[in-house]
Amino acid sequence: MESLFNRERHNLEALVKVGRLNVGQFDGFSYFIKGDISGIQDFIFTVKSEKAAKTLKARSYFIQALSEISVRLIEDKMGEGNIALLYNGGGNFYLFAKETIIQELPNIREAVNEACKEEEYYVTLSVVKTGNLFDFGETWKSIQQKSTKDKLEKFEGFSVVYDAFTTPPAEEWKTFTPNFTKAEGFDLRTTANPSPKVSWSGIKSVGYKLELCHPDQSGCNGNQFEKSMVNKVPRWDGDLLNKYEEEIKALRQQKKEDDDDKSSIPKEGGVIEFQWLTRFAKDRTGTDKLAVLTMDVDNLGKLFDHFDEITDLKASSDALKWFFDHFMLTLWNEKFTWHEKLENDKVEERQEEFKNNIYVVFSGGDDCFLLGAWDAVFEFALRLQQEFDSFADWLKDNVKTIKDKPTLSAGLIVVDPNYPVVRFADLAKEALKTAKNFKDKNGGQPKNHISVFGQVLTWKEFEEAKNLSGKLRILIQEKGESRAVIERIKHSADGYENLQNAALRGDVPAPKVHRLFYYLRNVKKKDNLKEMNEIIQDYANALIAAFEQKTPVNPMKFPVAARWAEFLTR
Repeated sequence: MESLFNRERHNLEALVKVGRLNVGQFDGFSYFIKGDISGIQDFIFTVKSEKAAKTLKARSYFIQALSEISVRLIEDKMGEGNIALLYNGGGNFYLFAKETIIQELPNIREAVNEACKEEEYYVTLSVVKTGNLFDFGETWKSIQQKSTKDKLEKFEGFSVVYDAFTTPPAEEWKTFTPNFTKAEGFDLRTTANPSPKVSWSGIKSVGYKLELCHPDQSGCNGNQFEKSMVNKVPRWDGDLLNKYEEEIKALRQQKKEDDDDKSSIPKEGGVIEFQWLTRFAKDRTGTDKLAVLTMDVDNLGKLFDHFDEITDLKASSDALKWFFDHFMLTLWNEKFTWHEKLENDKVEERQEEFKNNIYVVFSGGDDCFLLGAWDAVFEFALRLQQEFDSFADWLKDNVKTIKDKPTLSAGLIVVDPNYPVVRFADLAKEALKTAKNFKDKNGGQPKNHISVFGQVLTWKEFEEAKNLSGKLRILIQEKGESRAVIERIKHSADGYENLQNAALRGDVPAPKVHRLFYYLRNVKKKDNLKEMNEIIQDYANALIAAFEQKTPVNPMKFPVAARWAEFLTR
């Protein structure tokens, strides 16, 4: 079946073509500027877990808004025609500047530092001389090194030690979010108040206001959000409200009796809170868990360091931004399959929308962070990687400087519905770090892995674990097999690994192989032997590959599959 990316790539090709045609605008600029927003994760995720869905998206967008405002400030200070924007996204922006006005940069730095001096985030502005646009790799390396140095010296320009600052109250974010998630775009305007502020109508900073736009609003022409993931969240619709009508009535009565805050009661168009996402998962699988996923392109800095021409850099950065924003939205609007067990013990296949089950906190540049109903997130992780694989093939074929196909690594964790936000953000980040730092038996660090249930798998192994979990689900849910089969698969990893090590040495101890297979084949219903033998064949094929081709299989894919099946069949 054709990938979703291949159906959508004509949009990417048109975007990249325009970008390549416009690189001539960078001729005649003597300086290259990088803006870098740091402290992003701490700023976004330091929120209370209660009603976090109403604040996380807004705080994430605030960082993007700060980039937009910073670029506008530089453009206005340096004058029309003296600045050319190369890229803006993911907490970074890059511009070219003419020599005659570069002396304005210290004043701009001072204005930005003043605005951010008491915040949890900060903006670093760095500048280097521009080299040859057709040998741009050295300029790119120089600006990254300069940015790193400048970030280490970020407090050098502050003449006063300031008191700690308390970020805007949660209520301000909760007021902003409903308006933001229904907006079509924004206008940027100057304002007399330079202090950062979040309100229902928009965001203020360094003397500018990013004002949200709506279809019925006169004098506001922004439509930047139309095909963007940036302000999309799971929302209550009529079907969901009808499905959970009784629970919502009970919640409304409880809030009335307790004289409690009623803003968490679901309503048409309202943001779906995280505890409801886990409820949706429980209704499908019996497991009320929240899955948290963070993904990041591997070795992107090294990839960009080798770009010789500005055209290749522009094409790659535009393409990555498109994939993690516009294409992410396209995939989020797709459906996934689940299986419902009916009262007569029959099982029917159902379709459910990702957008009702997954909350994308941010997605842009070269990474993303999302969470939601555990079963939807597991499926989405695999689908997103498969689509990225098709995208990476296209990128390698269309950008001549790229010699090695880009890859993607991920951290995937599962937590309880009320787990602290700041804590699960840290755990997901650690899981991603584990995946990226994984070393194979030869000491290599191949990346292109996912850390899940505390184990590191290749994406192929992750897909195989999914398929095996599906077979186990059928055995238990449709064939009436005991859940003890899950425990046997969980505990099979050690026995299998010992056999595989022997096979790699050219020895297959038949009695031990027989004992493992007999242990696995111990089913409650003899009618299920056929399905169980298909599962055992996965082990047999892996041992044959180890013996004949000296190709080991990660034994941990089996317990990961068992854990997955356990969640599917509670």
